[in-house]
Amino acid sequence: MNRAENEAGNKAYFNNEKYELAKYDESLKKYEEASLKTASSLALLNFGQHAIFSAGLSAIMIMAAKEIAQGNMTVGDLVMVNGLVFQLSIPLGFLGSVYREVRQALIDMQTMFTLMTVQSRVKEKVSAPFLKVDAKTATIDFEDISFKYVNGKPIFNKLTFSIPAGKKIGIVGGSGSGKSTMVRLLYRFFEPQAGQIRIAGQNIRDVDLASLRRAIAIVPQDCVLFHDTMLHNLHYGDLSKPLEEVYKAAQMAELHESVKTWPKGYDTAVGERGLKLSGGEKQRP
Repeated sequence: MNRAENEAGNKAYFNNEKYELAKYDESLKKYEEASLKTASSLALLNFGQHAIFSAGLSAIMIMAAKEIAQGNMTVGDLVMVNGLVFQLSIPLGFLGSVYREVRQALIDMQTMFTLMTVQSRVKEKVSAPFLKVDAKTATIDFEDISFKYVNGKPIFNKLTFSIPAGKKIGIVGGSGSGKSTMVRLLYRFFEPQAGQIRIAGQNIRDVDLASLRRAIAIVPQDCVLFHDTMLHNLHYGDLSKPLEEVYKAAQMAELHESVKTWPKGYDTAVGERGLKLSGGEKQRP
């Protein structure tokens, strides 16, 4: 619902409600056509089942009547055969709906199994040591880094630079020049085709991946918050920290006083992607 409200607001900014309404109407028509096809196929399947069952029952009754006329069967035998056939019709009646559910389940399972078989291209070494770093040794070195995305143009070609510990730098460049890619490589979301990245003299390929990412803090341009409480979003950065440190971090971010004025304080839900917060409040967590 929050996402729907957010998207509705975006459409209103551009005065395109009629366009979105037409798209929604088109989607409903496609959904209606698909529903009719599904209902028609199920009805056809059920009709075929009933037709086969009725034909079989009629044939059995005719054959049983002939046997009774010839004295080979009794009326009791006919009643027994009729009862058995009707008992058989009960599970056959569910075959159509069960078949549809099984097909849908197989489609969902195939998607899940396909996802499970996807192998990560970033491989972590067995028993890799934890990254050892502190404020005095946190020097970052990019050494002859060459990288390009799959089937894409080269982003870096033997890129080399160093960020000394404790220093602040700014990386500027045009769109697509690789500013965000540097951060992705530092996090090991991707592996460079050549070169190596070192933190405090340690090759990030040789250290524990979780410890590497735990040592890096990032504030993205698009602040994505979880649809949960403010406390959960603040605490999520390091769930091992006690709540006292979470409150202290909120004070350092100049967020504590604002949160205290909310009806539920830190237990206030922020909405999908922080919908209920202002732009500045979303960036502070």
